[in-house]
Amino acid sequence: MPKQLITPWDFRLGNVDYSYIIKQFGLEPADDELISRIKDPHRLFKRKLIFAHRDFDRILEAQERGEEFVVVTGMMPSGRFHFGHKLIAELLAWYQRQGVKLYIAVSDIEACIVRGLDARECRRITFEEYVLNYLALGVDLLNTKKCCIYSQWKNYHVRDFALMASSKITLSHVQAMYGLESSSNVGKIFFPFIQVADILHPELPELGGPKPVLVPVGVDQDVHIRLARDIAPKFEMIRPSSIYIKMMCGLQGPGTKMSSSKPESAVFLSDLPEEAGKKIKNAFTGGRMTAKEQRKLGGQPDQCVPYMFLLFHFGDKILKKTFDECTSGTVLCGECKARIAEEVRRFLKEHQFKMEKARNLLPKVEELQPLL
Repeated sequence: MPKQLITPWDFRLGNVDYSYIIKQFGLEPADDELISRIKDPHRLFKRKLIFAHRDFDRILEAQERGEEFVVVTGMMPSGRFHFGHKLIAELLAWYQRQGVKLYIAVSDIEACIVRGLDARECRRITFEEYVLNYLALGVDLLNTKKCCIYSQWKNYHVRDFALMASSKITLSHVQAMYGLESSSNVGKIFFPFIQVADILHPELPELGGPKPVLVPVGVDQDVHIRLARDIAPKFEMIRPSSIYIKMMCGLQGPGTKMSSSKPESAVFLSDLPEEAGKKIKNAFTGGRMTAKEQRKLGGQPDQCVPYMFLLFHFGDKILKKTFDECTSGTVLCGECKARIAEEVRRFLKEHQFKMEKARNLLPKVEELQPLL
């Protein structure tokens, strides 16, 4: 059995066993039958990078009937925006193009209370890292009918509902779910109710009443979903649905995590393209011990970080070509990494141009979303 530690504040894995995670957390697999019901599915679904769910059938039924549902997510303004964050932003843009409204919480309460960041720095990171990148990746933050982006500190719906929700759960319940010790500060103990309020507040009467809510997350955030599902019936709300995205490992290879606080672990969307290319060329690969062995046995793309960049982020054609050449031993790691590094450089050049254009929209976002 793999050794795994999975909490909202700590995520340590050996070799990731997603079937074990599904069983451990009581999730449902995102199987072919489920995905076949999605019209023109996002690549995260097609490539099984969304591997599990809770009650996603409810979301599909709402779509099939033309009924309203919303997508809820959060921005953690504690560091630079990397390729792992990009996955969520692109999925949000995909849902938004289908007419789904987004609720995006700026998790500044967590950043301040749990992570100890200064409020002014949180605000700077929110705009310079998250808002700019979301705009450049196609998320419409300017249309308030399509998106509500807000500060947890300033959204009174969230604050007030968090207080009401906290009255429905005992301290021992929270401590057991989150693995909190008696020495934990009270802010950390109370914070889960802010997350619950982020997830459930779109169902408040003032915001249209009960409706299906979908939360796309990494499995490290699942405890927030479970607590929200415990609390929802106590307010006659619909239990939220969730989908779970596989975690991109860090540049050091499987078992490591891509982290904003560790520049060596991630490629950031603000990295200079040449710097990003060097990171890809130095990343862990699934190559064999010798060139002779690799030509004979082929490489191991499932262990290769540069290949993971293609799998998570780039098109079908280069993905298939790279897989075939790697597993057949036709191309060795150096040549393969150089090609993938060029793909990343090309993307970043185009993306950073879009970011500069989006910079002019920041005052408008602030004007139209006064809760931020």
